Formats: sequence, C-alpha cells, structure tokens
Amino acid sequence: MNDSTDNTTESGGKKLQSAFGDRGTNVNAIAYGHPYAEQIVKQAKEILSESPTGLILVRTLNTFKIPIHVMKGNPREGNGYSSEMKTIFLQIPGNMDKASGEIVLNLAKSLREADQELAGHKAPDLQKDLMAYAAFMHSRNLDCLTTACKIVKELTNSAYFSNLVDTLTKLGLNEFYKAYTDGKPREELYDYYAQAHDNRGSI
Repeated sequence: MNDSTDNTTESGGKKLQSAFGDRGTNVNAIAYGHPYAEQIVKQAKEILSESPTGLILVRTLNTFKIPIHVMKGNPREGNGYSSEMKTIFLQIPGNMDKASGEIVLNLAKSLREADQELAGHKAPDLQKDLMAYAAFMHSRNLDCLTTACKIVKELTNSAYFSNLVDTLTKLGLNEFYKAYTDGKPREELYDYYAQAHDNRGSI
C-alpha cells in the first residue's frame, strides 16, 4: 500500500510518522508517545485494508489526513476519535511492537467514529440535553461495533480472522458478533450491545 501521505512528527526525540498525515501542519506526537507507533499503525492499517469496508475507511482517513496519536497505556481506555482535536487516539502497551487484534478493532472503531463525524453526524450539546447526548453516543457505539464486526466477517478467509474472533470473545463481544452474523435486526443488536456494555465488553 502506498503510504506517501504519511508525515513525520517528533516524540521524545525519536521520529515517528502519523499514518494519516498532518492536515498540512506539523502535528507533534504526545510526549509520552509509543516507540513502535509507526509500525503498529501501519500493520493495523494493512490488516483493515484487506477488508472492503476497512479499505474504504482507510482511504477516507488518508484523504482527509486525520492524524493518529499513539500513547503508551491500557488498550481498553482512551481510544477513539476526538471531534475537538480532529485526531484519533490509541493507547497501546509500551512493550507491544505488533498490531494485536484489539488494536485492529480499536482502530476500526476510531475510523468509523471519524467517518461519522466527517459525514456530519455530530453529538448534541451535553450541557443542553443529557438524554439526547447519551442516545447519540449509544447509537454511534452500536454503529461502530457493527462496522467492526462487518470488517471481521469480511476477513473470514484471511490469516487474521481467528485472532480477531478470539479478541471479540476476550472483550465479551462474541454474542454480539454471532447476532450480527446471524443477521439480527438493529433492534436486537442493540440488546446484545447493551448486554455487552453492562458487562464492560467494549472496543
């Protein structure tokens, strides 16, 4: 894959590349950035690109040159697209140097969040209407999770499929994935999503 849109940034004196460019300016990587950020994001991006849905998301993000900041931390926390900063944030354990299934799914979710934002689907003001904000966030999370499952299903014949399915199981999302592959309607998928959410299953 052509990564000619990548741009170099600095983190702790070590050069890293933002896999989706820098929107025309130098985006400084966070000071506690990850030492293997470049190769991990590149691997995750390549895996997603083997899925038709993932490839569309990667191409969209390359076109809009949305930066990714990778930090050392817990992969279950602090991941996603920041609409305020127009940036994707990923947390990855500091000793990890390859794209795990969890990282791939986190990136897929973040890409879909960014895609929704670019399409004009913005969260309502939390201060004005808490219920509307909560409903929007749950609807967005359901959509992102459905998109991640679609990507996993599209990778059925790839070398990554077993690892991704095992990751969904580890995250408590195996029942949701089964419901998705069984073709359950959105209303039923929401019930599985709510169950996983209550059990802290998440990506």
